[in-house]
Formats: sequence, C-alpha cells, structure tokens
Amino acid sequence: MVSLIRSWKMEWQRRLQMDFIKKTLVLAAVIVGIFLLATHGSIKNLVITNAALFWGLLSAFAFAVYNVQPKKLLDEFGTLETTGWGMFVGGVLATPFTKVWSIPGHWDIMTVAMTIGVVFLGTIVAFSCYLHGISMLGPVQGSMLGCVEPLVATILSATVLGQAFGMIDVVGILCIVGAVTALTVVDA
Repeated sequence: MVSLIRSWKMEWQRRLQMDFIKKTLVLAAVIVGIFLLATHGSIKNLVITNAALFWGLLSAFAFAVYNVQPKKLLDEFGTLETTGWGMFVGGVLATPFTKVWSIPGHWDIMTVAMTIGVVFLGTIVAFSCYLHGISMLGPVQGSMLGCVEPLVATILSATVLGQAFGMIDVVGILCIVGAVTALTVVDA
C-alpha cells in the first residue's frame, strides 16, 4: 500500500512538473512571436511607435491584473455580475474625464442603434465570455490564449489596411499560433 501511494505521488509530481514545463515553453513561444511582430527580430529598434509601446505596456499590465484579480469575485458572484458591476463602476468613474455628454457628430437613430450594438456585443458580451473562459481555464491559459489578439491585429492590418509584412512576421505569427494550438490541444 505504501509503495502504491509513493508511486502515485511520484507520478502526480511528474505530471505537475511536465505541465509547468509545457506552459513555460508555450509562454516562451508566445513571447518570441510577439517580439518578432513588434521588432521584426531586431533588439535595437521597434517597428511600433513610442506611444504604441507605452499603451501596449499599459494594456499588458491591465491585462495581467484583470486576469488574476477577479478570481475570487468570479468564484463567488459569477461572470455576469462581476462584469456588470465592473463596467458600471468604471463607467461612472470615467465619466468626468471622458465628457460623454458632449460627444461630437450627428446622432440619429441609426447611430444610437449601432453604438448600443457595439457596447452590448463588442464589450459586454465579449468581456463576459472572456471572463467565463478565464473562470473555466484559469488565468494562465486564458491570458496565453488572449495573446492571439496581436496576431489578429497584424493580419487585419495586412488585409484591410494593406500593410506589408515579411517573413519574420510570418515566423512570429507561426510561433503564436503554434503555441496557442499546442496549449489547447495538449490540455484537451
């Protein structure tokens, strides 16, 4: 019996260690992919502006916080309540700085309908689905899967805006897609 317990314990520790190694390799591949997309492989210069770097680092910090911080809230209150209250409080606090009462432009029924659609589908539904996924997968896997966003931005800038990207960008894209696919397939 003691031998059985020891062998089970060793197998459990080996699996935990292998899981850590797999996630570390996936994270490294995602970081390499994002690095290649942002620098074209050169440590000395960025392909993005300083403002893009600043906002990217700020959003990366916020991304890390909202992946890890709401775990207790999600477990206790659920995705919808956490998202709803978070957006409500954030909206109230941001109102004095954004001056939502003086939005320029022509506002007709179509503009209002489209704005409601973007707010509802593009923000509330999307973020609720994301938080629900985080509660199911955990913050590590959720944030790694979230690293697909720079890939989508790169592809859209090439197809919609006509931005050319080279072979090093393709390698970066393949690093991200391969890592996320490996993470998803291995854990399935």
